Amino acid sequence: MRECGGIAALVGLLAPGVAAAVRERAAAALGSLCYKNTRNQDSVRECGGVAALVALLAPAQHASVQEMAASALTTLTSEGQPGREAVRACGGVEALERVLACASSATAHEGAAAALRNLGHV
Repeated sequence: MRECGGIAALVGLLAPGVAAAVRERAAAALGSLCYKNTRNQDSVRECGGVAALVALLAPAQHASVQEMAASALTTLTSEGQPGREAVRACGGVEALERVLACASSATAHEGAAAALRNLGHV
């Protein structure tokens, strides 16, 4: 998937203007592809995926989009410093804290708390 541009294509589906259901599924797919796979995690970072996932935590996003973005960020921060540093550099700590404080979805709260735990902020 990574070698034929699939990760870059999924990151592209996180963009504003793409239907919420598509962004949700793309974030979920990225999280799954990155689970215990540092090469895919590197690829997501290189394609701008961390910033795109952090942007999906914005209050205006649909709750299910926030949930999947928080879950994907949890995966990206679970295995080492590069993912953690990338999330911090993109304003991810503040965005995750905002989800924890404001989101109406318990699942989004759980995902944000898990990512913040991985970042050392909970």
